[in-house]
Amino acid sequence: MNEQRRKKHCTIIAAVAMNNVIGKDGGLPWRLPSDLARFWDTVTNKTVLSGRLTYACLPKKKLRDLGIDVIVLTRTSGVEKPGLRFARTVEEAVRMERVCGDLFVIGGTSAYEQAMQYTRKMLITRVRARPEGDTFFPDIDTEWDLINTPAWEKHPGDEHATALEEWVRYV
Repeated sequence: MNEQRRKKHCTIIAAVAMNNVIGKDGGLPWRLPSDLARFWDTVTNKTVLSGRLTYACLPKKKLRDLGIDVIVLTRTSGVEKPGLRFARTVEEAVRMERVCGDLFVIGGTSAYEQAMQYTRKMLITRVRARPEGDTFFPDIDTEWDLINTPAWEKHPGDEHATALEEWVRYV
């Protein structure tokens, strides 16, 4: 097997407002139940990489019930908690032996920034809104190609219209 086939990659998944806001006060600045359902469907029975603050906001029982394996990105060494794995860097996370195929990076800002060099695909729910926020998604540079032309849709119960963008990088 050649090196390229063995190399593990990350897939970033995020809901991002028109002004790149992804969070406010430790939570989401919108209510989008349809996108949340799509998120859970995408990461069910997968491995996700989460920053420490993002992990703190996640429903732990739902993670267990959906078979989601979590790696928490933390700068603190020696952290241990039953049922969780910790990594100090994204590189360390992608090297972990139980990670097979894609590792889904689910936030926050620092996790997204660090994961960019390991990422070949991004699933971005673009939110048609410009909310105030304190957490932002990194700018998408010119190495990335948007491979679909998403249509804006507002689903029942959602506060805003959304469009599902799929970005790829061929490097």
